[in-house]
Amino acid sequence: MLKEIFALSNQGEKDLKKGILASAAANISLLFPAGLLLLSIRDLMMYIEKQAFNKPFCEPVPGKKSYFCHTL
Repeated sequence: MLKEIFALSNQGEKDLKKGILASAAANISLLFPAGLLLLSIRDLMMYIEKQAFNKPFCEPVPGKKSYFCHTL
């Protein structure tokens, strides 16, 4: 199919297919570290949110009648 569209020789068609596959593999390999970073950040945020919700929002201040309220 590519041979007729781009008027390629047999060797040209093979080389074009190899180039397309190599380019796709290179692009995927560049996206892989970014994907790992996003997954790591997601897990970290889930851990932080879990820890934040386990703490009470407002705690009494020792020795006083006031409360200290946390923010996220």
